[in-house]
Amino acid sequence: MVSLHLKDIVKRFDDVAAVAGVNVKIGKGELFFLLGPSGCGKSTLLRTIAGFYDPEEGQVIFDDRDVTKLPPYKRNTGMVFQNYALWPHMTVEDNVAYGLDVRKVRGSERSQRIAQALEMVHMAEYGKRRPNQLSGGQQQRVALARALVIEPDVILLDEPLSNLDAKLRLEMRDEIKRIHSETGITTIYVTHDQKEALSMADRLAVMDAGKVIQIGSPQEVYRRPANRFVAKFIGETNLLEGTIAGRDGATTIVTTEIGDIKTTGSEAPGKVWCSIRPEAFRLIRNDIPENGNTISATVKGNIYLGEMEQYEFESNGITLRVVELNPLEAPKVGSRIALTVSPEDVVLLK
Repeated sequence: MVSLHLKDIVKRFDDVAAVAGVNVKIGKGELFFLLGPSGCGKSTLLRTIAGFYDPEEGQVIFDDRDVTKLPPYKRNTGMVFQNYALWPHMTVEDNVAYGLDVRKVRGSERSQRIAQALEMVHMAEYGKRRPNQLSGGQQQRVALARALVIEPDVILLDEPLSNLDAKLRLEMRDEIKRIHSETGITTIYVTHDQKEALSMADRLAVMDAGKVIQIGSPQEVYRRPANRFVAKFIGETNLLEGTIAGRDGATTIVTTEIGDIKTTGSEAPGKVWCSIRPEAFRLIRNDIPENGNTISATVKGNIYLGEMEQYEFESNGITLRVVELNPLEAPKVGSRIALTVSPEDVVLLK
């Protein structure tokens, strides 16, 4: 396994900077995600790491080795593509062996490494089949085996689950995490799916317009987004525009259209945005708790989903989205109810 340093990477296509000065350090053995909307530059950055694209500026460093000018086959990276990229006329074993054949690995070592790779992805009994005899999930397992068989320093996954149905995606998430845990190989995973990133990553980088906006653990990025883009892209949030009104002991008071909101965050005086996740709200059915923010709101609609209830409330013309886990009986549409949110769950953003 190796560490990576993507140092001030710039990649342009004509006059467009698809990657604009990205600087990221990835530790040995990390499962690191590049997350962002379509067109943000994440796949371009991954292909630059692989050596398929040459950056106009910056360096790709594996440990202390500058590999920026090395061709892909000299970087010892295993790539897993969105569309599997399996040879239809070859058997599963021959597809897995492709990287070994390029490296001129022969004889018993070749057979042993193919068997080990297929065993690792639970496809040992499918070695003689062809790709068109496999399901989408099985084909992606073969693509993973092909990446693993060369014993890479880094595995690169480019939207590997986007062509699978919801059930298979969940299964393959677990499989990829298991394989990463067993091998310890440094892995970089590109996706636009926030739930994939939050449920799998050791750390993640959120990208937009060719730039890295925030790097951190899933918990850090979700609970303390760097700006409004991250807050809206990672999960769902309520954004309330406000103005810093002053301090009250350990809390900051923000004046908003739904009233004064207390927060433990701190910003310079002026305009701010309060980010409040839907699950941070509580419906008050009995006594109003002390020290929280209390908001009077009207129930506009609700959706019951078993383990949770999704609500839409309105307060002073502002729509609030609220999630209640393990829900009790829902208040009637049109009724008034008090909501509360802890100051610790109100994040201030510029």
